[in-house]
Amino acid sequence: VNTLELFPELLVDIEKDFAPTKADPHRPATEYLHSRLLRKSLAGLQYEYWKDVRKTGSGGVMFPLGKGMDGKPVWNGRLFNPPVGEGKTHNAGKTEGMFWKHPGLQYDFRKPVYVVEGVIDALSLIEMGLQSIAVLSSGQDPAKIDLGELRSNIVIAFDPDSAGAGGLKKWRHVYPSARAVTPVRGDWNDLLRQNGAEGGEKLFQEMLPEFETRAGLLLAESAREYAEIYRSFYGRCPGLFAFDGRYCYATEHTKTPELGPVVSHVSDFTVSV
Repeated sequence: VNTLELFPELLVDIEKDFAPTKADPHRPATEYLHSRLLRKSLAGLQYEYWKDVRKTGSGGVMFPLGKGMDGKPVWNGRLFNPPVGEGKTHNAGKTEGMFWKHPGLQYDFRKPVYVVEGVIDALSLIEMGLQSIAVLSSGQDPAKIDLGELRSNIVIAFDPDSAGAGGLKKWRHVYPSARAVTPVRGDWNDLLRQNGAEGGEKLFQEMLPEFETRAGLLLAESAREYAEIYRSFYGRCPGLFAFDGRYCYATEHTKTPELGPVVSHVSDFTVSV
């Protein structure tokens, strides 16, 4: 089991190696969650193993969300090994206006509740001793989601990519006083798998100022503001950086650094690998 936790890519045949049984029909889903280093957070959790999701040949772990506007059950989950060209997320029913909250966790409304994109990310933060909910997609309209008492202390915690940045801006527009954090790279499950639950929790608290700075960079409204936020935290200009679909370059004033960064645009495109 420890080897599988360290090398989850070995689980390419998880449904074969950990086949469901009559006694444990959801075994592949449990093993998949274990491979993501999710253990304590599984207490009181509701989930199922679904076979051949979307006829992709890959099974997945699915989480119930409740009933939709049409009264039918709604599910959200993740495929184990989606083939090339297939997304890893799967919805059964309309998830608009819905969010996932851990059914076995007593949320303390006086403490921060981290709003993330996916259930695996939410479980990862819960595994590290934090409170989290998942809004299932960065594209969700926050104005249509009723967070109830949770909204009093939410922290927006989306992924550090273009979709996450767009979602962060929408959520900040609806919740202008909400704090925001984002990982330096990867997602919250990456942080958990690289450091373990205890190490991840400690590192999260240590890096919280940097996570807040990274969210500030995503929220920057101009290349100059981006460079100023970066310089303020890291003590130097960012040099070459991508902003708003193009590359920019920021450096210090050679004679009057107190004037702030000198920013220039160097392209009208960015390159994706």
